[in-house]
Order: sequence, then C-alpha cells, then structure tokens
Amino acid sequence: MVEGDLFTLQKLERARQRLVNLGYFESVTATTQPGSDKTKIIINVEVKEKPTGLFSIGGGFSSVDSFIGTVDLSQRNFLGRGWEASIKLRLGGNSQQGSIGFTEPWLFDRPLAAGFDLFDTRRQFTEYNLDSAGGDVRMSHPFAEFARWALTYRLT
Repeated sequence: MVEGDLFTLQKLERARQRLVNLGYFESVTATTQPGSDKTKIIINVEVKEKPTGLFSIGGGFSSVDSFIGTVDLSQRNFLGRGWEASIKLRLGGNSQQGSIGFTEPWLFDRPLAAGFDLFDTRRQFTEYNLDSAGGDVRMSHPFAEFARWALTYRLT
C-alpha cells in the first residue's frame, strides 16, 4: 500500500499482515479515519514490539570431542534497523568453532538483502590438525511476494 493508491480493506489487511510477517511485533493494529476531504483517508498503525534477540547456552558430551559447550547470540532487529547479527561459539575437547554474521535486509532503499559470515574452525585429530577459516557474502531479492532468489559466494 502506497500513499495515493486507491484504498481497499483488502490492501489494508495485506499491509498489516506484511508487518506481522516481519516477526518484530507482538501485535499490529490498523485503524482508519476520514481525511481532509472525501477522497482522502488517514490510516493509523499501532505496533507492539516483541523481543527479537536470542541468547542460548548449551552443553553435551561427544565420544570424539569429550565435553562440548555452545554459546549463540543473535538479534533479528539489531539497533531497531532490521539488521540481523549473530555470534556463535562451540568449544570441545578437540575442536573450536566460531562464526559471526550480519545481514542488511533492505539495501539501497530496495528489498535487496545482503550480508556476510566469517568463520573459523580448528579440530585436533590423533595424526593431524585441521584449521579452516573463511567467509561468505550473500544477497537475495524477491521475485514474487513469498519467493526470493539468493546468491552466495563462499571462500575457505
């Protein structure tokens, strides 16, 4: 729904549902009131934000790595800008893994999502050690209301 469009209740409900689908709000309410003349209408939208962050700690035991600990921290609406940011750590007796990621969902004032991930993995085996570091850059763009194309380039 864009300013100047012909108003219909279906368009209003679809716009409200798209706000709900962002996943940032507990509730989204849209109300209307008459505008300055008969050809205009005022739309008021009230939203109630919900927590969008995740903090997770876990642990376990593996026959390969012995004890394992994990810490995940992510935010789907970082700084209220819609940015997605994450940090993940996994530590075990024979392995260490870490990654950070960031996504901008609306680049250049368009629905073009772009982001990156950086990662580092270190594993100790009986006869050798494996160290792997790298990253990826990615972008996606919708080609229909509920479908996107995506492109990722990974370097390790």
